[in-house]
Amino acid sequence: MRIATSPARSLAGSTLLAALAAACSDGSATPQTGPGDAAYAGFGTYPVGVTTLDLQDRQVEVWYPTDASRTAGRTKASYVAFEVLPPAIVAILPPDLNLEIGMDAYRDVAIRGDGPFPVFTFSHGAGGFRHAYSGFLTRLASHGLVVASIDHLEWGLLEQVGLRPADAIDRTPADVVLETLVRLGDAGRDPSSVLHGGVDTTRVATAGHSAGGRAAFALSERPEIRAMIGYATGRSSDGVRNGKPILLLAGEEDDGAPALEESYDAVPPTRRFVSIGASGHNSFTDQCAIIHGGNDFLEKLVAAGFPIPESLLKPAKDGCLPRNLEPAAFWDVVTHFTVAHVRAAFGIDETPVGLGDGVAAAFDDVTLRYRHDP
Repeated sequence: MRIATSPARSLAGSTLLAALAAACSDGSATPQTGPGDAAYAGFGTYPVGVTTLDLQDRQVEVWYPTDASRTAGRTKASYVAFEVLPPAIVAILPPDLNLEIGMDAYRDVAIRGDGPFPVFTFSHGAGGFRHAYSGFLTRLASHGLVVASIDHLEWGLLEQVGLRPADAIDRTPADVVLETLVRLGDAGRDPSSVLHGGVDTTRVATAGHSAGGRAAFALSERPEIRAMIGYATGRSSDGVRNGKPILLLAGEEDDGAPALEESYDAVPPTRRFVSIGASGHNSFTDQCAIIHGGNDFLEKLVAAGFPIPESLLKPAKDGCLPRNLEPAAFWDVVTHFTVAHVRAAFGIDETPVGLGDGVAAAFDDVTLRYRHDP
């Protein structure tokens, strides 16, 4: 087992390299980099498309690689904060709180024709919903992944505030992830779908944030699941014993970070653990970016009468405070480790890129601790 820690170093160089690569490449080239390079920090070389798939009682937001010829002249997609709320609740909330959150993605453009691309399923935490991590998940898609963010009604926003629809089906995490993979496969074979020809459901990574860990590690024995990722998922990975590559990552200020590291100690190699300084439990989310930008919309929702319990409100702002790392910088680090981890697991990088000890010192104004077994 290896442990690497970092002083603050410059991410500017790796970000500049990524930007130059994006300007000069169509995304098909393999980076000529080594184990200590943060090759996948920030946005990759692909523009990103976004579409929505329907399951039986919920939806899945899918971000995927496209190309510039399909996005030229188009307006980028967005979502609104009240999108998942029942109309009766929307009617009593001030309209100015219905924030429009832009995404670095284009709605319903066709996927690139040089796929198919591997799949990355993502399961949100308690109180979350499928759009709520778009800033981070679009970055993953830009590196050549089909990213499927699932609505888990069983622990999502409406469940947490007592507004879950009466006709919602109570389903296991494994069932929802499996149906998502089936629907992605169907869309990839459907000539009328924007995902036609672009989805490889034989190469899948499953991931989740916080409570989403119960989905991230639910299907570890299935052969198409090649890698798993837990973002602040506590000890939910403890039962995995098959040695498939696992990445566990958390903000250093998260109260659950020690349990996550204990989970790292409990699983067999191949395993990786990353603790990022000056960040917390919800640094992964869009809401931290909004609050960090000066709009504490959660407090405004409470003041307007939206029933966010105190037990949920305080954790929701963990990682969103002024002292915390700026969200985009946090997402860049998480993106690098995630993409490097899954590319190694899928065999895209024949020799793993950016997973050696030296990468711990590759990020500007970010301290981190990195443990790994080959």
